[in-house]
Amino acid sequence: IRFRRLLDELADSGAPMAVATLPDVTGIAALRPAAGEVTGCTAPDGTARPVVTDDLLSIGLSRHRLPVPPCTQVLDADERATIRDRVRGINDEIRAAVADLENQRHVPVALVDMFTLFDGLRAAGVDLDGDGRVDLTAGYLGGAFSLDGIHPTRTADALIANAFIAAINARFAQQIPLADVVAVSGRDPLVHHALQPTGVAPFDLIDDDATDAIALLFDNVYRNVKAGASKLGDHLGRTVLRDAWRRLRRVFG
Repeated sequence: IRFRRLLDELADSGAPMAVATLPDVTGIAALRPAAGEVTGCTAPDGTARPVVTDDLLSIGLSRHRLPVPPCTQVLDADERATIRDRVRGINDEIRAAVADLENQRHVPVALVDMFTLFDGLRAAGVDLDGDGRVDLTAGYLGGAFSLDGIHPTRTADALIANAFIAAINARFAQQIPLADVVAVSGRDPLVHHALQPTGVAPFDLIDDDATDAIALLFDNVYRNVKAGASKLGDHLGRTVLRDAWRRLRRVFG
């Protein structure tokens, strides 16, 4: 209802607009598979349950909690499916709201599909220059996410901008030039980074000062999405960006 009210108020200006769907929030680089390093977890009632290799945990998980952390820090397959279904449901509501706005207020809207963009990035990565080499992946230091593992890099921001530009050009018959993503990536220190892990990122990657913030985000994602929140929020602040490089140097030597 609030989203529809927002669109309606924006439509009062009579100006065309662009609206984006949401990506699957479980695909951020701040989450990594258990990969055998976490074998089980402890539920709030003290009971234990197994953890499979593809269950997700925060890269901020302290190593002293291995191999059996609290279950509140583990996303299993059912929880990931619930989150993904909820995000899909929110995106269906966004599309319906856009369609109703165009039909009732006659204000044209360019719909930008962020869900598909980030799904593709996670599944196959992106070859920016067409040389057959994947330049961006959704893994940690894979070029798509910043040091906090959540926010996009400048190169990913350029891809997002181009998705908006392409949707605007298609919807409004414009010819706005796309951003030169290859040029942007050439100035992006997080693309082809020398410290990129060959496999999954190690646990305890985020500094102790930021661990609680990462854990708070992780603990709240499932609850927020299940409750129908349309804005997950940013629980990290600047501490992660300030401290992550120091932790990277310690972890990767």
